[in-house]
Amino acid sequence: MRFGVALIAVLLPLVIAPGVFVAFDITPKVAALVLGTCVLMWFSLRNTSRICGFLHTEHGRWLAALLAVQWLSVVAATAFSSAPNFSLHGSNWRRLGLITQTCLPLAALFVSAWGAEDHSRTRSVLRMMTGAGALASICGILQYFGWYPLLAAASYQSG
Repeated sequence: MRFGVALIAVLLPLVIAPGVFVAFDITPKVAALVLGTCVLMWFSLRNTSRICGFLHTEHGRWLAALLAVQWLSVVAATAFSSAPNFSLHGSNWRRLGLITQTCLPLAALFVSAWGAEDHSRTRSVLRMMTGAGALASICGILQYFGWYPLLAAASYQSG
C-alpha cells in the first residue's frame, strides 16, 4: 500500500519524459496516476475495511460525497458529450478523460482512508510530497539559470 501511495505522492509532481512523448509533461503523470491507483486497488480487500471505517467518520462521509459528486459530473459530461471518444479517453495532449478522472477520486479516497487509519501515515505522505515539491522547485530554479540536465535550455526558453 505504501508503494502505491509513494507512486502517486512522489512521481506525479516529478515524472517527466522529455523526448519520449509529445506531451512529455502530462503522459508520464497520467501513467503514474493510473499505475498508482491500480497498485492501491490491488489491496482492495484491506482497503474495503479501511474505507468502511473512514466512512463512519464525518470527514470521511463528506469527502466521499464530494468525490462522488465530482465523479458523477464527469460521467454525465461523458454521457452527454458531442465527442464521447474524447470524453472517455481524453485528448492526445492532456489525456484527462473519464478513465483518468475515475482514478483521481479513487486514489484520493484510498489514500485518505489509509492515512486516517494511522495518523503517522499522513505525516509520511506529507513528507513525500514536500520532498517531491522541493526537488521540482530545485529543477525550476536550475531551469531559470539555464542549466537543466534533461533538456537543452533552447527547448524551454523563448526570446
